[in-house]
Amino acid sequence: MFLSQAELKRSAILSKELAEKSFELRQMKGEDLQGLNLKDLNKLEGIIESGLAAVLKTKGERMWKEISTLKKKEAQLLEENTRLKQQLLSYYMLKLVNQIMDTGVGETNTQDHRSHHHSLTLTISNLISSRDPSHNYNFSNSDTCLKLG
Repeated sequence: MFLSQAELKRSAILSKELAEKSFELRQMKGEDLQGLNLKDLNKLEGIIESGLAAVLKTKGERMWKEISTLKKKEAQLLEENTRLKQQLLSYYMLKLVNQIMDTGVGETNTQDHRSHHHSLTLTISNLISSRDPSHNYNFSNSDTCLKLG
C-alpha cells in the first residue's frame, strides 16, 4: 500500500506533534528540565500552577457535593430512625394493651392487680419518656384509670 504525498506530509506533521507533546508532558512531570532556561521554567511553572488551581477547584466542588449528599442521607436516616422508634412504641403499647386485657382489668382491685397495674403504668411511662425525653410522664400516681372490657 502506497501513501500519497499529502498523506506522508500529514503523517510527518502528526509524528512531530506527538514528539513535542510527549516532551511537554515529560517536562510537566518534572522530567527533561535540563534544557530549559529561566523564562521557560517560569512559563512551565505558570502552566502547572494554573492546572493545579483548576484541579483543586474541581476537587472542592465535588467534596461539597458529596458533603451535601451525605447530609441529605443523614436527614433521611434520622427520619427513618424516628419512624422506627414510633413503630416500636406502637408495638409495645399494643402489646401492653393486650397484656392488660388478658389479666382481667375489670376484676376486683386485689393487691396483685394493683402491683401489675403499677408495673404496666411504669412501663408505659418509660416507653413514652424514651420517645420524648423532654417530657416526664408519671402515670403511676394518677387517679385516672382506663377500664377495658
